[in-house]
Amino acid sequence: MGYPDNVLAGDEQVVLHRHPHWKRLFWPAVVLILSSAAASFGCAVVSGTTWDANAKQVVYWVIGAIWIAPSFMPQYSSLGCQVPASTSLAAEM
Repeated sequence: MGYPDNVLAGDEQVVLHRHPHWKRLFWPAVVLILSSAAASFGCAVVSGTTWDANAKQVVYWVIGAIWIAPSFMPQYSSLGCQVPASTSLAAEM
């Protein structure tokens, strides 16, 4: 869906059209599914051990930290953006 022209001022034009698509969500979804599966498997393995309860708790915290880490990866701020600019700014670019 394009940026609506009726919301632009008279001297503005859309410089870049960037359309967000489902393709942008494919790899984050794959990472979520695979990391959840790995975390579940790791917790199941730890649960089956005869380790001390405190050691298990530490390992669960480590697994949880590794599982949540991908959510802190840098996001691309320009994804899915459309940049309106006045003609004077567009001429400078």
